[in-house]
Amino acid sequence: MHIRFDRAIAATFLLLKSPNQSHNAFLEAGIPIDDGQQQQNQTGSSQQLKIPFDPSSHPDSSLSQYFHLDKILLRDASLHTICAANYQFFRHIDFSDLFLNALQKEIKGLSHISLPALYGCDDHHHNNNHHIHHSSSNGSSSSSSSSSCGVHASPFDFRSSILKRRICLLIGKWVPDIADPVRPLIYELVVDVIISEDDPCVALMAIWALECLINEMGFDSTFESFEPMIDPVIGGLFQWLGRCKTAESQLKILSSFGILIEGISSHVQPYALKILEMLSDLWSTSGELLMQAAIIRTFSKLVVSLSGDATHFYQHLIPIIDYSTKVGERSSDNGLLEDGILLWLCTLRSATEFSQELLDLFGNLRAIIDGGLEKVILQLSIKLVESYILLGQIDFLQAHVDEIASIFFMWIGDTKDDMTNEVIRPLEVMLMLYPEEMPVHFEPLLIKLVHLMFSGEESDLALCYYVHFFNRLLLHNPDFFLSFLHRAGDGLIDQFINQFTIGRIDQLGDLRRRKVAAMALSNLICTQLLQMNPDMVALATQEIIGVVCDELAGEGPEYLVRPDETNIADEIFVPELKSNSVQARQLEHLYRSDPVNKFNGKDYLLSQFEQAGQNSPDAFHHMLSLVEPLVLQSLESTNASSVDSDGESPDQ
Repeated sequence: MHIRFDRAIAATFLLLKSPNQSHNAFLEAGIPIDDGQQQQNQTGSSQQLKIPFDPSSHPDSSLSQYFHLDKILLRDASLHTICAANYQFFRHIDFSDLFLNALQKEIKGLSHISLPALYGCDDHHHNNNHHIHHSSSNGSSSSSSSSSCGVHASPFDFRSSILKRRICLLIGKWVPDIADPVRPLIYELVVDVIISEDDPCVALMAIWALECLINEMGFDSTFESFEPMIDPVIGGLFQWLGRCKTAESQLKILSSFGILIEGISSHVQPYALKILEMLSDLWSTSGELLMQAAIIRTFSKLVVSLSGDATHFYQHLIPIIDYSTKVGERSSDNGLLEDGILLWLCTLRSATEFSQELLDLFGNLRAIIDGGLEKVILQLSIKLVESYILLGQIDFLQAHVDEIASIFFMWIGDTKDDMTNEVIRPLEVMLMLYPEEMPVHFEPLLIKLVHLMFSGEESDLALCYYVHFFNRLLLHNPDFFLSFLHRAGDGLIDQFINQFTIGRIDQLGDLRRRKVAAMALSNLICTQLLQMNPDMVALATQEIIGVVCDELAGEGPEYLVRPDETNIADEIFVPELKSNSVQARQLEHLYRSDPVNKFNGKDYLLSQFEQAGQNSPDAFHHMLSLVEPLVLQSLESTNASSVDSDGESPDQ
């Protein structure tokens, strides 16, 4: 047996290298080859690899010989060799041709014949007298012959399952080499196996093959041919979820189901209610933690694919989010927590309106935060808070502003550098949305930030984030900025601006942050500092002109200055915002109304010059006299060059 197994592998490799010499080798190995193939080989025609065999077309005696176990294992070995050679021999094998001329016929033949019983006969199964029992002319079966064997032929016979499973594995392994015209036939074959197969091993392999087909880039270009099969595939997957009893098999099916949902994307909408009801039923009957987590992940992928339409299915989503994130009722080591928060976040990011159900869920977040956070949970919690701020807007803040302020007060100074930027981002968004109201409610947090900045214990990177936030405050609400520093301590205004706002503008590094800093410093020109401390304002003006010249020279940001985007950890995935979601519209309006995006630095500076010259002409001209003449000349040269670019004379 081992010798013949080796011969099968050797014959397959010979077939890969020289198709014309393969026929005899396969006959030696005991692998049937069609007569037509033999004649072609004898004529010496050159062709790609083919192992054509249609079981349903063979006479009974040949079929009986074919389904001897050793014959099947030899053929399985040859297919396994092709499967294992998918990376090494993809240039020498036309898999599409192999599928059309061999595999498709074979698996269909295996699915539509009744196999001879392997055990139970008086004669050994190698005996050629052991034939398939045929129906009589009047339709009745030959019961006497059948009963003499003791075992009736069954489509569940494991011998056919060996080859059907191997063919499905072969399809999954060779997915990148399948030509687009052949893909619809393969979709049809794999889906047919999923919905009609009785052997779980074969069905699970077919589900894996479908997963590979969906994950490959050719799926998008051939989606139209797959679309009519979506409904039977969904039904087949849920059927196997019910039939499989082991958690491992159910988890694999759910994983493949999630990939199907991702692959068909928005086309899942007509089947959404059916899927949600099935998942809800599965949730109600599942008590295993791993299974519940997999169901939640599948819900998340469905919500992302549905986009704004998920709003109509809150009756299914909200109870699961509430259960998986309510840590106070179960152990703090909640295995569902991360997946539950991610489903919660996906629901918020795809919402088209803010609802009372979403507002009621916020109480769970405070319990999660108070229980202590790992890095990933902290990242997701920060994203949740930001989503609530953008989605709920003023209604949400009026209801929970004190709670939000206390959460950020706890986070600030208690996170590592890589998390500090993520904590600052929602604060920056709130400041841009509500520049008048936000600083008032978050004043204790601002005091804590000032203490951290002067403590000398914060890293340079953390200081960069803190300075950028205060630059935003100076840009959007300069009056509160100065009054707050005045209340915080005598002489703190001059010290803070000199040490941080001006002193660290070059250390901000990021051109976006430098532009924010320059425009924020421009606001000082129209404040009381112009008269109280003209030297400091003149120093700030020099720094502003430097950033303005860089921007005009093409070194400024080439895109909208947005609150710093941050990356969630690699082990989790947060979907992009959909254009029709509330958050996407709110952010787009926020960015485009931002002064940093509405003006370039030079125009903003000149407008402040004009206003200061009208309000306090003497103080303004005195301040300009303190600015380095070469710096002012560089600003004037930018004005002259901009006039020249419009085709006008500088003298005009």
